[in-house]
Amino acid sequence: MKMTVLHQPLFRLLAPVLFGLLVYLTLLLLNNQAAQLDQLFRSQEMYVCMLLAALQSELLRWLILKIEKRVPGERRRWWLLVTAGNSLTVLTALTALWFYYVYGIGFPPGSGELWRFAALYLPGGWFLIALYASQFYLRRQNTAAMSREVARRSMLEQEFSDFSHELAPELLYRSLEQLLLLMHQDQQAAEDFLNLLAQHYRYRLLNRREEVVPLAAELEAAGQYARLLGGIRRQEIVLETTGVQTIDAQLPPGSLVTGLFWLLANSITEPGACHIQVALTGNELQLSATSREKLIRDADSAYAFERLCRSYQILSDRPPKATANRSGLQVKLPLLQLKPLTTP
Repeated sequence: MKMTVLHQPLFRLLAPVLFGLLVYLTLLLLNNQAAQLDQLFRSQEMYVCMLLAALQSELLRWLILKIEKRVPGERRRWWLLVTAGNSLTVLTALTALWFYYVYGIGFPPGSGELWRFAALYLPGGWFLIALYASQFYLRRQNTAAMSREVARRSMLEQEFSDFSHELAPELLYRSLEQLLLLMHQDQQAAEDFLNLLAQHYRYRLLNRREEVVPLAAELEAAGQYARLLGGIRRQEIVLETTGVQTIDAQLPPGSLVTGLFWLLANSITEPGACHIQVALTGNELQLSATSREKLIRDADSAYAFERLCRSYQILSDRPPKATANRSGLQVKLPLLQLKPLTTP
């Protein structure tokens, strides 16, 4: 935590000066020597107090850095910091004062003066430890708040992205362009196209919060999407679903539409009708097209298929698969057999 106030250069420079001055003034008051205040900045003892405060601050800062790096466990770390910090403060004050008296003045200090001096420096150690603790917990709180904000923002962005893909803006724009053309060419065709568009988006919006829907509803929605996309591409898209309409199974909403979207977006458009076979293979519903694959896959369809795979992770351990080979493109969707919970 080198960004805390305790490690800032300005604090390391000014704090010992102020605290050393405070200790020296306290000593003058305790010794009834207030008359020496007029010689404050010419006193050798005042500068000794400041140097000792600087030594105490740097030693405690060094101790904090070592404990942060080498001591695991928060409770153990705080216990060691308080114990070792107080001991280091007292030991530093006693040793420094003894050396000053013996080598600076010429005689050893008395025990009472030694402990009085140590008691004056002890609150300084407490202040530094308390300052470090306040910065530590403030940073933890700010980090947690920032993490929650980042998670909230990511969730909102994901919801917006999901909602945007559920609305399929590109499909909507292309549909409106086609609708404008039909309005000038054939009023009845424009009305039929508008009904298809409304039915498609009604199905998307009504089932966007559902976990699963019946297979029959998905087949109907896929048929509407195929007719809608066929009108946009001006190509007949035939969805061959013989033999699968009566299967009693469920799918996540939009599964067939997403599979159909992936097939059509990644296949080269060829003249004539585009036939999509929907068949049952085991416990999977297979969509296949004999069209050739594009050299570069469509990014929107890949993202939509990835979202479909995430939906399946909650409901089944079998993910959907999208493959391309010489025979064409295939999408396999595992069928679900979910039964509603019954209360006794």
